[in-house]
Amino acid sequence: MRRSSWQVSFIAQLLWPDAEWRCLGVKSYVSVITDKGYIIMTNTTFLLAARILLGLLFVVAGLGKLGDVAGFGGFMATGGIPAILAWPVVLFEIIAGLALIAGFQTRITALALAGFCVLSGLLYHFDPADQMQMTQVLKNLGLAGGYLALWVTGAGAWSLDAKLGRTATA
Repeated sequence: MRRSSWQVSFIAQLLWPDAEWRCLGVKSYVSVITDKGYIIMTNTTFLLAARILLGLLFVVAGLGKLGDVAGFGGFMATGGIPAILAWPVVLFEIIAGLALIAGFQTRITALALAGFCVLSGLLYHFDPADQMQMTQVLKNLGLAGGYLALWVTGAGAWSLDAKLGRTATA
């Protein structure tokens, strides 16, 4: 027997199609009973996954630029940003990505990354005549939406923010 509630994720239902779904009556918890046993899935679990996925994007991008920071600076200059800011941008990408993954200063980091995505999308990809570049703008705006969601919710219980008493869990 399967019972769904508004709290159950569509993706989770795809992962466990034969599971019985029940709301535990606690805002942050959804219970999943599978043929392999009992699993608890929480908003915290999904916030951790979101932080890892969204943070990893910037860590990998920043590390990739370390091989040719001067070349990246030249690319930055095409959007009107001085090439001398290449190193600070690369360090920002790596540090902000790691901070997001760890859940440290999550709200401010997420807001900064959202702004970064919007700004870089508009400066370097906005070209209505080029569908590929406009797709990149939309990708950046979508990422900004993910970062804004973390700004609103905070890092969740599995974060440095929670350990330091800086966040309320969603």
